[in-house]
Amino acid sequence: MIDTRRLLISLPTDKFTAWTADINNFLLSKGRRVKLRTLETMVGRLQHVANIMVQGYHFLGRLRSAVIRADKFKGTRLSSEEMKDLVLWKDFLVIAHTGIDLNLLTTREPNNVLRTDACEHNLCGYSLKTSRAWRCEIPLHLRGRKLINFLEFLACLVGNMLSIEEDDPAAGYCYLSATDNTSAMGWLRKSNFVSDGNHAAHLGLAREFISEILRRASMSYSQWFAGEGNWVADLLSRDLVSSDHEITTIINSHFPSQVPKNFKVSPLPAKISFLLSYWVQLRTLPRRSPAKRTAKPTPPGDGGSRSSSRRTSSTPTAEATPPSAP
Repeated sequence: MIDTRRLLISLPTDKFTAWTADINNFLLSKGRRVKLRTLETMVGRLQHVANIMVQGYHFLGRLRSAVIRADKFKGTRLSSEEMKDLVLWKDFLVIAHTGIDLNLLTTREPNNVLRTDACEHNLCGYSLKTSRAWRCEIPLHLRGRKLINFLEFLACLVGNMLSIEEDDPAAGYCYLSATDNTSAMGWLRKSNFVSDGNHAAHLGLAREFISEILRRASMSYSQWFAGEGNWVADLLSRDLVSSDHEITTIINSHFPSQVPKNFKVSPLPAKISFLLSYWVQLRTLPRRSPAKRTAKPTPPGDGGSRSSSRRTSSTPTAEATPPSAP
């Protein structure tokens, strides 16, 4: 249903009531086999809701896998992670029934454009709206524990969550994440992460982020940004020698056309730093030797000194314990 006065699109009451009851029946069937036809009907209905709530695409992939299993084996039992997806979908149905702002579903100018980057040693990003830049060096003992695609994905989400934390956006706020990593760009739109192995951390990170976006009634979109033109973010992620003040001076001197006025690099809040540290540690890969740092040559210029001693990371670290709820 579309409310043209309030500019809302919503799931009608009869469908909301019936579909929520169907999910409850699935949750009560834990450990019992589910028929193919029943599962197909449920996934089709959730797909219908995802058309107005694009964040739901993150949590349809595993349910579609259950449909494939049910087709092959004439029925299937839902896994614990698939059950968790259904629990989330109950919350999604409530939001869809309450109403989705039509401004979140149409082509529009974003309220804030974020650019991020990551390497094996550092994550960084900056906002084109607020001029706020950040970088976070991965502690030496945590390097090599996550693949670069995960770090790029994490950098995108840290950039969004930092802006949410500092902007306190109103409902209907729209973020655009620009990244030079195609995997991270795609994962911001939808994901089909499995619930075990290396992708378990991806799944948990996606759930954390989407829950925050939905709680704020906001939207996050993504766009690919060519790496060869991403000088600012690339320098932020790979320069571990210059201080925040020095790197700010270098960027303002060499790339004035790529950054907004009053561009400044400053440390992450402790809450975001601990969140980042938690996800870097979670479900680690076998330890690998950290990759050798590489950097693009900085164009000639006299902005900033390169003679300072190695910057000491101020990133707090913590054991991998779940972050506290916002």
